[in-house]
Amino acid sequence: MEKSRILIVDDSQSTLLFTKAALGDKYIIETAMDGSSALEIVPWFNPDLILLDVVMPGVSGMEVCRTLSQNKKYADIPIIMVTSLSDADQVKGGLEAGAIDYIAKPFQEIELDARVHSALKIRQYIKLLKKANVEKQQLLEELKELNATKDKFFSIIAHDLKSPLISLLSGSRLLSNDISSLDMEVIETVAIELKENTKKLFELLENLLDWSRMQMKRTEFNPVKLPLHALLFKTIQLLTEHASAKGIHIENIIAPTLEIYADKDMINSVFHNLISNAIKFTREGGLIQINAKQQDKMMLVTVLDTGIGMKQKKIDKLFKIDEHVTSPGTDGEKGTGLGLILCKEFIEKNGGRIRVESKVNEGSQFSFTLPVV
Repeated sequence: MEKSRILIVDDSQSTLLFTKAALGDKYIIETAMDGSSALEIVPWFNPDLILLDVVMPGVSGMEVCRTLSQNKKYADIPIIMVTSLSDADQVKGGLEAGAIDYIAKPFQEIELDARVHSALKIRQYIKLLKKANVEKQQLLEELKELNATKDKFFSIIAHDLKSPLISLLSGSRLLSNDISSLDMEVIETVAIELKENTKKLFELLENLLDWSRMQMKRTEFNPVKLPLHALLFKTIQLLTEHASAKGIHIENIIAPTLEIYADKDMINSVFHNLISNAIKFTREGGLIQINAKQQDKMMLVTVLDTGIGMKQKKIDKLFKIDEHVTSPGTDGEKGTGLGLILCKEFIEKNGGRIRVESKVNEGSQFSFTLPVV
């Protein structure tokens, strides 16, 4: 067990020597003969207890005590005032200045040992209480996040999952009951709507399952070297139809030689969500560019669009589970806001960070980092 550290402050050399000898080898001892020296020693010595003479030339023990007790960093260091005075005002003043106890000169070794032991116990209890308070605060934050996660989950099930299912049900019912009386144009329209709603439902369920696995810590994490350009190319192929329907051009301008070290499935999900979002909020005929550059041992990837952009107030809420942020796209596309939260969790799981820059009516840029090795 590590020894406690005690700072003895007294302008009497004989008192310093006696006190140090009385405490023996049970503690790590440092000494000072005036208040100014004591205040200089405290930051680097970080004592667990201070034995402090009241009357000293220059900076008095009372001033030292008051200075330390007013500093949050040192306020919990127990101080025992040492005085040769019997004046009750001196004792009262020391206690009011922040000391927890006092001992009068001349003192006996047994008395000194008892008071030091008691003060160190108090120091230990204070540390335990602080630790317990920090752990309590962390637990409260975790409970708050879990509650927000639960609310988000039920919100998605109650609204965002229900909506495409109702559309699928009504469309399929129309076709099954009245297909013989419908003309081909109506059938084609209903078929397209069914296809789009099925696609939205699939993407939503995929995000929902990924997100649920992340919350339960059941997501497999298998980082490997990945060719960034080829990885992005496959995602763009999957989203080309959606982009083409709005006349949006997607440019993959990542150099073919660039590689990242990350989990393939997670980064595929990140690209899919970010590019889908860019398509959603970009007007007809717009442009989406994806680029990357290496910065030391990290790769900086950017997804830039010429879309409708966002205000800072909305940006500040994007990655917060307890904030419901979802807006219709330029063609009325719906979303849950879950995709971006998932992106943040996946990127951070891979050791990176994500940030957003955006200007209303000019576009948005999502940038994230990933390890190279």
